[in-house]
Amino acid sequence: EELIKTLFDWSRQRNTFFHMHLSETETEVSDCLKKYGCRPVELMHKWNILGPKTIMAHCVHFDEAEIGLMADSKTVVAHCPTSNLKLGSGQMDLQKYWDFGVTVTLGTDSVASNNSLSMLTEMKFAALSAKSKANSVLAAKVNDIFHMAARAGFQAFNLNAGLISEGALADFILVDLNTPCLLPDTNMRSNFVYSADSACITDVFCAGRSVMQNRHVPHEEEIISDFKKVCYDLMG
Repeated sequence: EELIKTLFDWSRQRNTFFHMHLSETETEVSDCLKKYGCRPVELMHKWNILGPKTIMAHCVHFDEAEIGLMADSKTVVAHCPTSNLKLGSGQMDLQKYWDFGVTVTLGTDSVASNNSLSMLTEMKFAALSAKSKANSVLAAKVNDIFHMAARAGFQAFNLNAGLISEGALADFILVDLNTPCLLPDTNMRSNFVYSADSACITDVFCAGRSVMQNRHVPHEEEIISDFKKVCYDLMG
């Protein structure tokens, strides 16, 4: 309690965001119930940790009361479906969170539990996981999934980005529309959510600065060589 409150106060003093993982596993929930007599979100509510500048990752094992607390406090969820599925942690009921009005962003949870770090793949896993959890093909519609990936994260961090608009941050990608996975091009958003992979991206811009051009990152060969050496050293 002391550590979490200290870090939370530190973030508030500096007007920045507070982030932690919450209710990722059933064991975490049962341990919290044993130690504190309440569920993790209820505990964060008691400690005054919830709020619009608090971002909680995973959030797999919430009951409806906890989802309501997240919605009422405008606390943000970072959904990491690929990681949750790989680690066997469970499936977040994404559609229910949206129905309650919770702001949900999309994350990968790092190479340790995701591997590819592809936000395109993450969209597909999020959609399929949500449909499976809700037992409904109508859950997690394409436009909602696309918004979560392309816009919601920027909105959660109060950044003017995630859309093509005058004055917005120039964070965008260029895509080869002749890539087979994007054909036929009758519904591009559906293609991006269910078919696309990273190979279709040719260029990446961050704040107007080119960080990848024609599928090549500056010093890419050196980066790959150094990375391989580090891996071989770690494996002996």
